[in-house]
Amino acid sequence: MQSESLTKQEKGNLEIVKKWEESWNTKGQWMKIVDEIYADTVDIFRPLENIYLARRGRSKKNWRAFEEVLENFLEKRELRTANILARGATVAQEATATFTAPGGITFDISFASFLTFDDDGRIISEHTYMPTTSVDQLPPDIKQAFEKILEEKQ
Repeated sequence: MQSESLTKQEKGNLEIVKKWEESWNTKGQWMKIVDEIYADTVDIFRPLENIYLARRGRSKKNWRAFEEVLENFLEKRELRTANILARGATVAQEATATFTAPGGITFDISFASFLTFDDDGRIISEHTYMPTTSVDQLPPDIKQAFEKILEEKQ
């Protein structure tokens, strides 16, 4: 997509995604994503699992707590965008995330996300298509934080 064909809104949304990726890749900046890049009420939905990590009209506290546990557990995480497309208030992104756990163990997850932005440039909706998560395989602290999110599924 050529940048001259993008609207001002689309260019702005792509810049937000760039900041989101930079924060996601920088340990110590992960809470900035929750607190500043996403709107105060947001839907973060994983359709393949029918799981909401956050739901509009509800608190982001369980999602934030989950991100804090991940930041304390993981040594590093890196997001690499393969394809990105902006249309109106929505950005579609295809990417791979690499996670580095204690002991240098790494694993990759490829996914596609659809991000919708409000007029203030904050993400109000995220639908992410990724492989399903086996909660039983998660480390205990992460499993507990994830289960708190699942309690709010309804």
